[in-house]
Amino acid sequence: MGKHLVKVLVISVFVSLFLFDARAKSDIGAFIDEGISLYRQRRYPEAKIALEKAVLATKEPDLYYLLGNTCFMLGQTAKSEDAYREALKLDPKYMPALQNLGRLLYKEKKYEECIGVFDRVLAKDGEDVEAIGFQAGCYRALNETSMAMQKFKEVHRLGPDDPETIRTLAKLYRNAWNYSKAIPFYQKLLSIDPDEPRHYLSLSMAHYKLGEEQQALDILKKGHKHIPGDYDIASRLGDLLFVNKDYSQAVSIYRKALLIKPQSEDIPICLAKIYSLEKNFSEAEKILENLLKKQPSNIKAYEHLAPVYLAQNKLNKAAACYKKIVMLKNKPLEEYLLLGSIFLYLNKPKEAIEFYEKALEIDSNDIRSYNGLGATYSILSRWDQAIGSYRKTLILNPKDEEAKQGLFYAVKHDIKGIRAKIDALSGASPPTRRRGD
Repeated sequence: MGKHLVKVLVISVFVSLFLFDARAKSDIGAFIDEGISLYRQRRYPEAKIALEKAVLATKEPDLYYLLGNTCFMLGQTAKSEDAYREALKLDPKYMPALQNLGRLLYKEKKYEECIGVFDRVLAKDGEDVEAIGFQAGCYRALNETSMAMQKFKEVHRLGPDDPETIRTLAKLYRNAWNYSKAIPFYQKLLSIDPDEPRHYLSLSMAHYKLGEEQQALDILKKGHKHIPGDYDIASRLGDLLFVNKDYSQAVSIYRKALLIKPQSEDIPICLAKIYSLEKNFSEAEKILENLLKKQPSNIKAYEHLAPVYLAQNKLNKAAACYKKIVMLKNKPLEEYLLLGSIFLYLNKPKEAIEFYEKALEIDSNDIRSYNGLGATYSILSRWDQAIGSYRKTLILNPKDEEAKQGLFYAVKHDIKGIRAKIDALSGASPPTRRRGD
């Protein structure tokens, strides 16, 4: 009876252990199935919980791979990286985990490690375009331009019609100032997508940088004809025509560009420049004044309008322009000097002195300011101050002819100074001040 009971108990234990193991396996299988199902349904928070339970019970690279993907979708990149690495510990040749780890390292800007991971991918398939592409991107980010070019050229060899690779190679050669090698890639981009304005602009610029101005012009003319409504092509074409001094054509193109983009502030200034060069100052004035009605704080417009007024001898209007500029510009030394000269010419010496002194606040060693003050004080017959100003110039530049002549003139007319010297030498007392002295 006792032996029979023991036998029954032993059998019962084995049955219980078997049933427990079966239930455990059933539970693990349920976690795995649930995790995979939730992952496929993109219910990532729930999938993560199920997969974490599954990998605790059974170490399978597939499960770690799915867990890595799930964490990535949840934005948990550190946990995603750990899961991929666990998958690779179990199976170092598990390619999906290796590829995703490489992608993740690239996203995290761990470029050197990313290159190493994709080296392992390429060891299995030396023409894996994606792996080479990621390595190219890493070398580019690390500023290893020659290696980046080498890798991008491999990508281009394997996929010669990929626009992004072509564009990248063009940019790399352009940034390396190797425009002759950039040109074939820009030409290929243009043949792939002739409706993209940037391709005309980039190809034209490459030719221009090589000194091939006619080719640059021809490409922009072709682009303008093909895409007449593109502002950038039209404005750039106008610029090249301007540089080539083809002013009539430049004006025509600029006016078309202005119709495309009426709010442009650059085109009116370019037109005003051309009219100024052609001495058509009234037209330049009209264009710039219209621009300032729309954009009253446009400093470039004031900077171009002021010389237009000066060319027409409209000095008060020029002065008003320069006064606007000094309000808008940081350290407007040249404008203060011009204002000083204008008011000196207008016989307003007090205003002239004010602006020359403001110029000296910016640069205390500016010779032009001292000479301007010397001339202004001379007009006012304040000879001692004129002499002082010219002498400061000559301290800074003993060969300055303007200061030499101004000083000679001021000393010659400095009656009070001469009288003071005579009195000092003779021991006479200074004369009583008279009104007006």
